[in-house]
Amino acid sequence: MSRLIGFIILVIVLFVGYSYFFGEGEEKEKATQIVNDVKELGEGVKDLFEDHKEKYERGEYDKVLDKVGSFIDQLKSNASELNRSEERDVQDIEDEIRKIQKELDQVDPADEQTMRKIEKEIKSLVREANRLVEEIEKK
Repeated sequence: MSRLIGFIILVIVLFVGYSYFFGEGEEKEKATQIVNDVKELGEGVKDLFEDHKEKYERGEYDKVLDKVGSFIDQLKSNASELNRSEERDVQDIEDEIRKIQKELDQVDPADEQTMRKIEKEIKSLVREANRLVEEIEKK
C-alpha cells in the first residue's frame, strides 16, 4: 500500500514538474501556483517548527511550570485549609510538573510532535491548577 502511495506521489510530482517546465498557458500557470503553494506550506511548517524550538530555547515551558509550581507551594503552605481531595489534587499536579520537567529535559526541541504533546500537557496542567483554585476559593 505504501508503495502505491509513493508511486502516486511520484507521478503527481513528475506531472507538475513537466507542466511547470514544458506546459503551455493555463497548464503552466496551475503548475506554478502548485509549486508556490508547496513552497508556502514548507515555510509555514518551518515557522511552526521554529516557534516550538524558540519557545523551548527561551525557557517558556520552564517558566510556566515554575509559576504553577510556586502556586502549588503557596497552596501547600495553607495546607490546613485543604481537604483530602484537594491535597490529592495538589499532589497530582506536583507529580505532573515533575513528569513534564523530566520530558522537557529529555526532549529534542526538533521533535515537533513531542513538543506539541508537552505543550498540551502544560495547558492541561494550568487548567487543572485554575480549577483547583476556583474550588478552594468557593469555600
